[in-house]
Amino acid sequence: MSAGLHVSIVLGMDGLVAVRDLQQFNCILLGDEGSVADQRSAVRWLKEESTNVPPVIALGREDELVEGADYQISTNHGGNWLEALTDYIRRSRKLA
Repeated sequence: MSAGLHVSIVLGMDGLVAVRDLQQFNCILLGDEGSVADQRSAVRWLKEESTNVPPVIALGREDELVEGADYQISTNHGGNWLEALTDYIRRSRKLA
């Protein structure tokens, strides 16, 4: 990507299971295509599977809370979620 990010895309729980080495990632972004229940299940699995899970960022509607996610970005306002994600990554890089 133009911001110098490497992006790995996985689909569903099978994709999460296939990506075992979570430490190689700066963050995990959960898309909003699945149900909130699926997102919650994914977060729960990630946190149970590894002690060093990078921050989990969940995309979704403002009224849908994904328990366990470290950060949530609303997709109600169109393209603003990408800007919010970029902001989050920039801030986390400065803290590291």
